[in-house]
Amino acid sequence: MLVVTGDIVLQKDGVSGGNTVAMVRRRFKVERENVAYVRHVFEGYEGLATVTTVNRTASIIELTMSEDFVEDVDRICSALRSEINLYDAEGDRGA
Repeated sequence: MLVVTGDIVLQKDGVSGGNTVAMVRRRFKVERENVAYVRHVFEGYEGLATVTTVNRTASIIELTMSEDFVEDVDRICSALRSEINLYDAEGDRGA
């Protein structure tokens, strides 16, 4: 079961006996040619965050992570910003 509250998603975790896990969602605008690069970077950190394209036309991606990994994801995003244009797109809910 998912419960969405702003940027926080509460999800029942079937692995750990049904405990509720707070998931955090963050949206970013990235140049179209860099979407795959961002996805591959996060795939390299298996289980850290999931990358979803929410608006292909506007190149808006969403990172979903456990609240335990927010600081790690923020550090990776900061490093990515030194390589590519990665902008916060929190107000965009996709199209």
